[in-house]
Amino acid sequence: MRANVIEKTTHKLVFVFLTIFAMGGGISPASIEAVEATSAIENIAAREIDSPAAAGSGNPNLSVGPDGRVYLSWIEPVQSKGSKGYALKFAVRSRGGRWSTPRTITQGANRFDSSILALPDGSLVSYWLTKSGPGMHANDVNLSISRDGGRTWGKAIVRRRDRTQTARGFLSMIPANGGIAVVWLDGRKMTGGDRGAAEQGPAENARAGASQHTVGSDHQHNGSDHRAVEHGQAASEMEMSLMYTMIGLDGTLGKEVLLDGRVCECCQTSATPTPDGMAVVYRDRSEREVRDISIVRLKNGQWSEPQPLSKDGWEINGCPVNGPAISSAGRNVAVAWFTAARDQPRVYATLSADGGVIFIPPILVGDGNPLGRVDIIALPSGNAFVSWVERTPGGVEVRARVVRPDESKASAIVVTESSSGVPRMKISGNEVVIAWTDSRNTRKVRTAILSMTGN
Repeated sequence: MRANVIEKTTHKLVFVFLTIFAMGGGISPASIEAVEATSAIENIAAREIDSPAAAGSGNPNLSVGPDGRVYLSWIEPVQSKGSKGYALKFAVRSRGGRWSTPRTITQGANRFDSSILALPDGSLVSYWLTKSGPGMHANDVNLSISRDGGRTWGKAIVRRRDRTQTARGFLSMIPANGGIAVVWLDGRKMTGGDRGAAEQGPAENARAGASQHTVGSDHQHNGSDHRAVEHGQAASEMEMSLMYTMIGLDGTLGKEVLLDGRVCECCQTSATPTPDGMAVVYRDRSEREVRDISIVRLKNGQWSEPQPLSKDGWEINGCPVNGPAISSAGRNVAVAWFTAARDQPRVYATLSADGGVIFIPPILVGDGNPLGRVDIIALPSGNAFVSWVERTPGGVEVRARVVRPDESKASAIVVTESSSGVPRMKISGNEVVIAWTDSRNTRKVRTAILSMTGN
């Protein structure tokens, strides 16, 4: 198998030398272009490793267990009793090893928008969507828990209390308080349905009667541009909400909390633990159809009001299907996002050293012709590693680079020259695992590792 990495002109393994700077501070709403780092100390290298996924696979996601093993989940087509279906599968890899033989979590006529999460006690949680009605976006979120390393899985927990057949998805899960904290986009207001058992969070109570923000759609964007996914209904009938709940390992559903009543319809959410709770980032939606990135924080059991993380001013009449990513390492928090404000596609990142309260000015990560589809890893040093998809004359590339608290950035590397959907990254020790869907010839999930020694 050919190693895909780094130098796009030679496709050979090379080293990109970086230097590490001390952390800086401050806060400013202005977006600035960070200077390129020129000193040479540390190296990043990457190489493709054999993927356990079969031809036709897609929708990769990653999680790291308490023992450092990396879990990869994906969806691939299967034949069942003469009809086509889809299976949600996973494999696990120890550092320096190979992917294990794949195991099936679930399969059926429709399985999509899925993920896997390794919990601190060694349990595994997986979620997937299934159709819940005849509507294009009518679906249910299903969760299942495994207590034996994925050999067997419990009965699916259908996570909804309202009775509407509407869009739900773009779910983020993190371990919390011995259970699972879940954030998702919820479309129960899109049909005028009841709000079920959801209680309003502090943000919604504070903004009662004021303008809100929105989100919804369960399609993955595989196109080569950043045009919006438009819908035929009036905006007032298309309000997606950002919701939160806790799920116990016994399947008990906690109270639903409305975090934001109007968010972008189909952009991914992202959540991460912080020392005093958790932080969630998402694409917001104003009454003027400005769709910038917002953050909400859970601190000591109380949710904050949504706060703008970026003030890009991207006004767009439809969802760009391009959500943000957030990651943490102790009190270090990192966020990446895409914008095309003023018809200028850009990828930005920002860093925080206090658990996500104060962030440095946004660092311009990708300013060529990025498509977005970002991911980010916060590093213990205070640096962060960002990935995104870039449009090129020959197609698309997955690129990545290190950004630093002093607002500098390392040179970008090329991981692969073909990708659809959203590439995913996780770090275990000094090794980053990246998974993406290769769109050349035969569609297939592929994986690579990058050494991050010293960063």
